[in-house]
Amino acid sequence: MSFVRGYFMRYGIQVASLCMIVLIMFNYYRAKRVSIKQFYYFEAFLWLVLLNFISEFVTLYTINHYDSIYPFYNRLAHQVFIGSMDFVIFFLYIYVDSKRRAQKKYTRLEYFLRCV
Repeated sequence: MSFVRGYFMRYGIQVASLCMIVLIMFNYYRAKRVSIKQFYYFEAFLWLVLLNFISEFVTLYTINHYDSIYPFYNRLAHQVFIGSMDFVIFFLYIYVDSKRRAQKKYTRLEYFLRCV
């Protein structure tokens, strides 16, 4: 019993967050939608968030079992986690900007410069 309690104390927030993102993805794919760029951006955003959660699980596992995991794998998992977090923030900006872009049209150069 203490093992289960310790497991959920370490990973409880991550499990709850993963359940929420899976629920959001289930509702997103169940509904019918129009084929526009905003939905493609949101879909990419959802998959990147899922990758971020998976890399967070792996990072937490390598940190909690540091004595049995090589330091190279710990560093690699942490770098993937930080990189996926950067991409999630970037795609969140892309999605919000695409919602605003529906009101104002940008050229490709303006859109590229806004993203950089």
